[in-house]
Amino acid sequence: MTPTSGSEYSPEASILEPSPSSSSHDSSSDYGDDEGDAEAEWQESLQQLELLLSMVLVPFIGKWVGRKCAYFGMFKTST
Repeated sequence: MTPTSGSEYSPEASILEPSPSSSSHDSSSDYGDDEGDAEAEWQESLQQLELLLSMVLVPFIGKWVGRKCAYFGMFKTST
């Protein structure tokens, strides 16, 4: 067998020497993707919390405060 030049495929060379661009690029892109996914999940969680506050808690608190004000307003008009 003759020695291979740079343009020919050599399976032994690819097994022994991983290409630096693929190994470093894969690990950094995986980290960046994970960070982007975490940021997207965080934004979605904040949006869900805001929706919970605006549709459930604010009307409930408003109803409770309105009833308390109506109750105390009843004493003011009767005296």
